[in-house]
Amino acid sequence: MKWRMGQPELKAGSANIMADDTNKKNIELSLRMQTVADMVQPGGRVCDIGCDHAFVSIYLVANGIADHVIASDVRTGPCAIARENIARWGMDDRIDLRLGDGLDTVKPGETDSIIIAGMGGILITDILSAGKTVVDTAKQLVLQPQSELEHVRRYIHEQGWFITDEKMLVDAGKYYVVMSVDVGESSRNEEKTNDMVRAGNDRNGNDRNGMDATGNDIAGIARSENDRFAHNSDLQEIYFKYGRRLLESHSAVLKDYLEDRRRSLVNIISGLEHAKTDNARKRCLELRHEQECIERALELI
Repeated sequence: MKWRMGQPELKAGSANIMADDTNKKNIELSLRMQTVADMVQPGGRVCDIGCDHAFVSIYLVANGIADHVIASDVRTGPCAIARENIARWGMDDRIDLRLGDGLDTVKPGETDSIIIAGMGGILITDILSAGKTVVDTAKQLVLQPQSELEHVRRYIHEQGWFITDEKMLVDAGKYYVVMSVDVGESSRNEEKTNDMVRAGNDRNGNDRNGMDATGNDIAGIARSENDRFAHNSDLQEIYFKYGRRLLESHSAVLKDYLEDRRRSLVNIISGLEHAKTDNARKRCLELRHEQECIERALELI
């Protein structure tokens, strides 16, 4: 990695942080972490749980996305490196580094957006449950689960929260999903969904009085879609498995992932069919069901 002369080197990590001639800090994150940073709602207070070396925290402050960041990690080693990086960039007054487990380091009302990235899905939901009093006073979650995506989406739905955006990407040959979750009071209001559908239809040429071009009631359509989602368990399962936002946005990356997975399943099932054990037969049934879900998802894309 190359650094320009006279610039602080960000220690022990893959982020590339430089200052140009106008002294504006230009920070290059990995595509995965850049997607995480881009999801953060600007202008608020952020806490980054599992901050590692504080790359994202520094980026958010340097680029004016966050007014203040709580950077927290449970490991002393990364925290020590993060402290050095924060000091190098003169951000001690804007980034509050804390050592502790999950949201235990954050008080209710201290943050607007909560970032939890690079952890397993079950660990993420455990952190959110343990820190529920903090989450209840926040507005947004930015989550990047490494696994158990279906579990995370079901958990969000059960809490009455609302996934407002979801991105799937490939970074260093691996698939990742990043989601923005509205945890404010509006996420518990059915009108939130209706407003989003209405806004989306406005972009398609409908008027702003809740009617589409043919005179149909958009809010009524939204309620109908919500009812269809709530009562159609098959469709609900597809959304939880692969992400409603990704499917509705016709994500090309998700399509590639589904096609890759479909090819892999053919080989896996073929191998299991030669094993005559009860476990192998049970696993075959599970994978055939996954094949059916993939075909349904590809139809939706």
